[in-house]
Amino acid sequence: MGHRIWGRLTVLIVLAVMMVGGYSDIRTFHNDSDDFFQDFRNYYVASRMVQSGHSFEIYGEVAQNFDPTVEQPAAGSLFAQTSRTSGLKDVDQFDAPPTLPDLLVPIAALPYSTAMFIWESLNVVALLFAGIILTRMIGIQSFGLASVLIVALGVFRPTIIAYFYGNLPILLLFLVLLGYALYNSGHKPGAGFVFALAIAIKLTPLIVIVPFLAWRDWKILRVVAIWLILLFGALLVINGPAALSMYFFHEMPNMGTKLLSMVDRNLSSALQVVLFGLKFDTPLQGLIWIARFLSVVILALAVWLSQSERINPATGGSRLETFTIFLLFSCCLSPVSWIHAYVLAAPFVLVLGVLAWQGYANIFENVLLLLFVCSFSLNSHPRMEMTTPLIGISVGLLRLRRIRTEPYPSIASHVIAAPQN
Repeated sequence: MGHRIWGRLTVLIVLAVMMVGGYSDIRTFHNDSDDFFQDFRNYYVASRMVQSGHSFEIYGEVAQNFDPTVEQPAAGSLFAQTSRTSGLKDVDQFDAPPTLPDLLVPIAALPYSTAMFIWESLNVVALLFAGIILTRMIGIQSFGLASVLIVALGVFRPTIIAYFYGNLPILLLFLVLLGYALYNSGHKPGAGFVFALAIAIKLTPLIVIVPFLAWRDWKILRVVAIWLILLFGALLVINGPAALSMYFFHEMPNMGTKLLSMVDRNLSSALQVVLFGLKFDTPLQGLIWIARFLSVVILALAVWLSQSERINPATGGSRLETFTIFLLFSCCLSPVSWIHAYVLAAPFVLVLGVLAWQGYANIFENVLLLLFVCSFSLNSHPRMEMTTPLIGISVGLLRLRRIRTEPYPSIASHVIAAPQN
């Protein structure tokens, strides 16, 4: 009874903190409309360049030591020229695989305002369906409770930031949840395609294959691999090898190597700010390599913890929660992880919130859940704000250990729906 009381109190406080953080960001964006949809601007410009047959030039100004998360496109570059002819200014460098510009070509011929409206409408629809998929997988039958969870997903601060920036995470959230729902229902070919598409759009969702490795589900891994090969072949045909080479060998290795930002909540930045504060303006290279090493160790430990007979279809929600934990790790361990990237952590927050409400989360998990949400919903000391990945890793590993060593709650197994095979 005590765990349930504390759990429900924690959930209510978490929801209140989410509301406060969401309201704060809505006011911020309302007062600074220049930031509206700034990420969609470079998607739009890149898609117009692909449409005109200039896929390589979306990376054409990238030098060997160019960090696309910091530096602007060269003033005389085709990317900058296309931005100006599109009526856009202050467009950032495009820093993702060319998959998204290829997919957006159908709207590239439209005026920017029309294309932006279509993109933001797709984000709203994707968020709604992501919420519906998640509540159904959790097993929520009540329309009222499902609505509360979907609203919580919508006011989650990373979600609001992703929407106002016109960024990718909401679409990626929909794709990975759709992929897991298909996998959950036994439709592995469809699940493999959706997972591969998410990975091709942004490499961050590549982590979804890790739990399947732990579970030794070779069939879904083969399907994902086949689809990735086919999609890579399509990217080669559409964009040419030069564009892919530029991205994989020039852009990707240099991401996050020159920027230390409070909105970049990756592990190396967190370690640097927690240890040294804001004493340095750029990331310390030694800490970047330490963070990479720790990331491998953490993933290896997570895989070992996930290799449990308890995590199987018969145990219901344990597989779903494990999957959401790896989505959480994708945010914490990525070399560059803006606050809006933590949209992918929302499923874990909601699953743990449901367990806490039922009284199945212990006091440490309740506290860590609250601190995790507070770390980006409330403005505080820089060291406290940058604990986001450290808290996320801690609570994720703690939950995996409990799933491995303790019977998954029988009632929770019914609420957090079991995979159907």
